[in-house]
Amino acid sequence: MYGEYVIGLTKEWAIRNEITPVLYFHETSLNPNLYIHVQTTLSEIVMGMLGKSMEEMASTDLRSLPYIPSALSNCIGIMHKMKYYMKQIDGYMLRGGERMHKYFYDEKEWRYTPQTNRESPEENARPELFIEEFRDEVIKEQEHRRLRQYHRLLFDETDIKYLIVPSAEKEIEFKQALRDQVTRFGNIDNLIQKVRNFEDIRNDH
Repeated sequence: MYGEYVIGLTKEWAIRNEITPVLYFHETSLNPNLYIHVQTTLSEIVMGMLGKSMEEMASTDLRSLPYIPSALSNCIGIMHKMKYYMKQIDGYMLRGGERMHKYFYDEKEWRYTPQTNRESPEENARPELFIEEFRDEVIKEQEHRRLRQYHRLLFDETDIKYLIVPSAEKEIEFKQALRDQVTRFGNIDNLIQKVRNFEDIRNDH
């Protein structure tokens, strides 16, 4: 989604690119409790092996401890990555500088996490940033540049299911803009047929 404009892509394209539906949960859901239980069990195993307390583990970089069995280290990494595909059904978010309640389940969100390339560490994107890093424009741009360079999700005309614009007036303008690009896209008719506007969609429902 780009402001008031939407590019709708097919689910086949999403599956082909390993984009995955989010697993939603609420306060009494079983799945986050199971996740926390497995994560806690793994932490207790590592603490027992290293003779460290929970407080000491919080400040320990597991990558600096090569004597942890690789299978255990991989399990911890997998559990950490699973967290990126879990989301509560509702909560609060900032929009326009204001804190507002949002029912996230309505979004039916799908997510993509770039795969790790062990042979080329410079390609690996950070899956998350600490708040201080996110506020640092230099660090944030470094990560954006890495995503643009190594992890682009490409699509072509056949992957587009629909193009949604704000209004009927904008639909006319948008279709004309597409026709002006005919030398770039070739046969533009199929793409133009996929254009709809929010006003018509609301009326249909």
